[in-house]
Amino acid sequence: MGQGFRKFKRRMVRAALWRSILPGISLALCTFAVWMILYKRLLLPLSPLLGAAVGLGAGLVLGTALFCGLYPYQKRLARKLDRELQLREGVQTMLAFRNSEDAVTVLQREQTEQRLQSIPTKRLRVKHVWTCLVCLVLALGLSMTAFAIPAKQPIPPEEPVDPPFELSEWDVIALQNLIEEVKASTLTEPAKGEVVGALELLLSELYQTETQGRMKTLVIDTAVSIRRAVAGVVTYQSFSPIMSAGGSPYTRALDAALRISDQAQFKAALDAIVADINEDEEFDVAIHVLSEELHMAVRNAGVRPEDALGTELERLANTLANVADKLESYTLTWGRMQVTDAFGVVYSEMGKAMVQQRYDDEMGDYVVKRLLEIFGIPMDELPADAQDNDQGPQTPGDYEDDDDDQTLTDGGLGSGELIVGSQDVIYDPYSGKYVKYSEVIDIYNAIFLENKIDGVLSEQMAELIESYFTALFSPSNKD
Repeated sequence: MGQGFRKFKRRMVRAALWRSILPGISLALCTFAVWMILYKRLLLPLSPLLGAAVGLGAGLVLGTALFCGLYPYQKRLARKLDRELQLREGVQTMLAFRNSEDAVTVLQREQTEQRLQSIPTKRLRVKHVWTCLVCLVLALGLSMTAFAIPAKQPIPPEEPVDPPFELSEWDVIALQNLIEEVKASTLTEPAKGEVVGALELLLSELYQTETQGRMKTLVIDTAVSIRRAVAGVVTYQSFSPIMSAGGSPYTRALDAALRISDQAQFKAALDAIVADINEDEEFDVAIHVLSEELHMAVRNAGVRPEDALGTELERLANTLANVADKLESYTLTWGRMQVTDAFGVVYSEMGKAMVQQRYDDEMGDYVVKRLLEIFGIPMDELPADAQDNDQGPQTPGDYEDDDDDQTLTDGGLGSGELIVGSQDVIYDPYSGKYVKYSEVIDIYNAIFLENKIDGVLSEQMAELIESYFTALFSPSNKD
C-alpha cells in the first residue's frame, strides 16, 4: 500500500492507542479508588496493594480488549476511508487488486493513492476521544478523593466494668460460722490449721476488697489452697496408684479393700486376702513379695513420716518381712497365724486411718462448696484440678478386683498416673508367645523378688533391678 494509505493508518493506530489506554487507566484508577474507600471505611479487610494489583489487571484487560477492537485493520480502514472521504470504494478496490499488474488497476491505484495523499488526515474523524479524556479526569478525581478520605478508626472495645463489692454482714457471719465449723471438726492436723488460716486470711482481705473481680480471685485462691491442704492428709491417693500397679495380687487386693467404706465389707475383704495368702502354695514368696511392694509404696508415695496410713502400711510390711525371714526356723502354721494377726491389726488401725481420711476428704469438699456458695461462685470457675476431689477413697461399687479392667494408656498401665513400661511387643519365654510388655511387668517383678530372696542375684545387681522397678511403679517418675 502507498504512503497515503499508511499515513491514515498511523493516525488510526494512534487514535486506537489513546482510546484504549485512557479507558484502561481510568478503570484501573476507579477500581483502586473504590478499593481504597472500602478499605478505609473498614468494609473490606484486604490490603491496598491487592487493590492496586486488581486495578492494574482490570485496566490491562480493558485496554487490550479495546485496542484489539479498535485496531485499523486494512479492510476496516479501507471501508472507513471510502465512506468518510467519499472515494466511491476506491480504497477497497485498490486493496483488493493491490497485486494486479493490469494497466487499468495500476492506473486506479495511482489515482486513489494521489487522492489519499492530497487529503489531510484530520478529515478522518476519530470518535469518543473526548469521552475517554472525561473518564480519565473523573477517575483521577475519584482517586484523589479516595486518598483524601480519612481512614475510619476501629472502635476500641469497651473495657469491662468490674462491679463494686462490699462485704455484707451476712457474708461475715457465714464465713465466721464456717471457720468455727472447721475448728470444731476432727480434721487432721496440719490440714485443719492451714484451712482455718486460709479462711481467716480471706476474711481479713475481703474487708479491704472493693471489686467483684478481686473478691472472686481471693475466694478461688482460698478454695485451691484448701484443696491442697486437705490433699496433704488424704494420703490414700498417693499410695493407691503404686499398690494398684503392684505385681502381687495381694497388694492389689489390699488396695481394693482400702477403698471400701463399709466396715463389715472391709473386714470380709481382709479375711479373703488372709485366706488366699495362707492357702498359697508358695506362702513364703507371697508374703515376701507383698512386703517388698508395700515397702516400695511407702518409699515412693512421698507423704509425711507421721502419716497414720503410711505408718500402718510400713508396720504390715515389716511384720510380713519378719515372718518370711523366720519361716526357716518356725512352722508354716506359725507363719499363717502371724499373717492372720497382722491383718487383724490392719483391720483395726488401718481401718481407723481410712475412716479419718474419708472424713478429711468429705470435710474438704464441704468447706470448698460452702465457701463458694457464700459468695455465689459456681464450682466450674475453679481450676480443673480443684473442682472435684475424686481421687480419694471410694465406695466398693467403684472398684472391680479384676486384672482385665485395667486400662492401657500410652506408655503405661493403669489410670494414666503411672508409667510401668512401654506397649512394645516382646517375646515372653515363659509363655512362648509375643505379648505386650505391660502385661508381664508384674510377673517379671515377682520373679525378681523371688530370685532376690533365694540369693541368686548379687547385691549390686539386685539393687540395680530394684531401682528399675521402683522407677516404673513410682508416680513421681512420669517422664
